[in-house]
Amino acid sequence: MQIRATRASSDREIDLIASRMRLTLIEVLGEEAGTSLYTMEWLRERVRFHLDPQQCVAAVYVAESDTGEILAQTIVRIEPARPCEASQSPEEYGLVSTIYVVPEARRSGIAERLLAQAESWMGEQGLRRAATNTGQHNQKLIRLFEKRGYTISLRSEMVQLSRAL
Repeated sequence: MQIRATRASSDREIDLIASRMRLTLIEVLGEEAGTSLYTMEWLRERVRFHLDPQQCVAAVYVAESDTGEILAQTIVRIEPARPCEASQSPEEYGLVSTIYVVPEARRSGIAERLLAQAESWMGEQGLRRAATNTGQHNQKLIRLFEKRGYTISLRSEMVQLSRAL
């Protein structure tokens, strides 16, 4: 298995990533909310947004099997500090926007490798803090990030986990 950058020119990869973003929403929010929150076209455009350096400083990585099957993905970007977060850190930070691993490849270390790649990218950008946001009940993702030293830094209807890099 290898981790590589998504091919920005590949509609197939963009479509696959967008459909898996939808699956992530369904897993975290439930079927009704996960499918109604964003259209598939919006999700495709969101992937393209992350792949366009004119719009966003970001990276989209995939984990690809030896046979060329894309087993997992992550999106990471620079996020500006928000006024409500100023007491924690008045500077921009790295945000892991999404991680998805196909069910049959879960618990094999792929998510950990993608997260390590995302953190490496953040370090290359000179960021000093990393974070992700998820639903309060997404215990699998929360445990994954806690294993890497993240702690819950904000809690509302969603949870933000963060750590210094």
